[in-house]
Amino acid sequence: MSKQEKIFASAKEKFLNSNYTQALKAINNIQSRDYDFYLLRSKIYYQINDFYSSLQDINICINKKKSEIEPYQISAKCYLNMYNYQKAKEQLEEAKNLSPSSEENFIIEKMIKNKEKENEENTKKFKQYPAFLKYMKAIYEEGVYINKINVKWESDWMRCILASEDIKTNDILIRVPDNLLISLDIALNSEIGKYFDEPLRKKLNSPHHCLLTAYLLQEEKKGKDSKWSFYFPFLPSSYSSFPIFYTENEMKLLEGTQFYKIVIDKKKEIREDYDWICEKYEGFKQYSYSNFCKFREVVSSRIFGVTMKGKKNDIIAPYADLFNHCRPRSTHWAYEDDQNSFIVSSIENLNCGMEVFDSYGRKCNARFLLNYGFTIENNEDDEVKVILNLNSDDSNYKDKVKILGNSTKKFTLVRNCKNDQSILFFSWIRIMEYNGDVKGISPNAPIMLKNELNMLKKVKFIMNGYLQNYKRSLEDEERMLKDQRNNMSFNEYNCCIMRIGEMRIFKFFEDLGQKCGELFSKGKKEIDKVIYNKIKDYEGYESYIKEVRAKLFFD
Repeated sequence: MSKQEKIFASAKEKFLNSNYTQALKAINNIQSRDYDFYLLRSKIYYQINDFYSSLQDINICINKKKSEIEPYQISAKCYLNMYNYQKAKEQLEEAKNLSPSSEENFIIEKMIKNKEKENEENTKKFKQYPAFLKYMKAIYEEGVYINKINVKWESDWMRCILASEDIKTNDILIRVPDNLLISLDIALNSEIGKYFDEPLRKKLNSPHHCLLTAYLLQEEKKGKDSKWSFYFPFLPSSYSSFPIFYTENEMKLLEGTQFYKIVIDKKKEIREDYDWICEKYEGFKQYSYSNFCKFREVVSSRIFGVTMKGKKNDIIAPYADLFNHCRPRSTHWAYEDDQNSFIVSSIENLNCGMEVFDSYGRKCNARFLLNYGFTIENNEDDEVKVILNLNSDDSNYKDKVKILGNSTKKFTLVRNCKNDQSILFFSWIRIMEYNGDVKGISPNAPIMLKNELNMLKKVKFIMNGYLQNYKRSLEDEERMLKDQRNNMSFNEYNCCIMRIGEMRIFKFFEDLGQKCGELFSKGKKEIDKVIYNKIKDYEGYESYIKEVRAKLFFD
């Protein structure tokens, strides 16, 4: 037996033992590639769900030996899994002509009928399902690799990715080749991209998003002449959950929140960008402003930032953009130069039927709702902005400005009294409330008890002022969420979560000012009770209390 024959025998043995990865690795070392080589490698590819590669090899087998039935059967099954049901039937007919009584033919025919029945039922349930079938057929024809996952439909606008079989850590779940990626480079080199020169890009609030948006609008306008014609019909039919599309009544649900202004500013920026592009290119007016807004949200919610061939790029990767968000995530994604593809891999073992998640990153609900159209309850990354201004009438105003570096500052606060922003926030108020000469004072830690009590009193006052902007109290909002959750629309729910998220931060610091102010006024014995007994009322303030105890209450 020659060396090549031994390699082939080894690959075949690994295949028969279901060790497909090793079988593929072994067979690719064979130099002499005949009918048996392509048939075995096609079977290996099929078993690892690489139907595109399997089909390429099996077509070679058919061209070499048209009288063999097995290649037609494998071809039929590949086309079936690639959503090309017409081709699956044609290949099955070829197999039937060679052997009408083949049991495998009957099995494949049943598989096709079952799939067509499932598609018929789903088409009745979901308006977008026919678009999904065309979408899947198109991406498979372009060489996408989808492994151990599938799309589960809840509604036309709510879909998720489920494990279709057990997934192991480091399994490749999706491989999207270069030719299927919509990138900044492609957009820039397109017909519409020539208008996005450096002067225009400098004017735009979001130049990358605008470029991709313009490219998508251009391609959608082409209809069937666009390479991406399969992509647009499968996009969500509505983006009404994105705040820039909120109705007047829905915007009223955000009145009093800081997020309200964020939405207004975002709409203003998008309008400015649209007008700048129209000024540069008169023909851009053929794309309506409303459609421009829609595709801006398509881009913001589906974009991946990657490095391709050593260069940073933004891309849209069909199918890979269908994962829902969860932390911690169960996948990792990156562009792999050696494979010329965008790869999504698993980072943990998952059982069949479990949802497979990506993570959109650690973000506050303002960013989630603005860019993705949803919120996360009890989001620890929620944040609010608080502005402090020094009193210009203060006799020590100039010295205080020297210490703080400015007379005004905006702080980004979360429910944490020991992160950098909170520490700086307390430092500013310590200086603001300090009576007397401030030269040489370091405000990053408690200075003296009286000043610390004044600082806490000021914190409480500031936070109470912000809470007055809301129509209801935090307690009423939380009660409403609990009692009316099931009767709320999706947008009503998200607005409620936004209000609660902001108010909880303000309430957190208001309570800190109230509770810690009262505690420190009682002396170190009461402070020590709180520290050692871990009293729940002071949860979240422990490290701050310990710091004040160490700095201002000596044993």
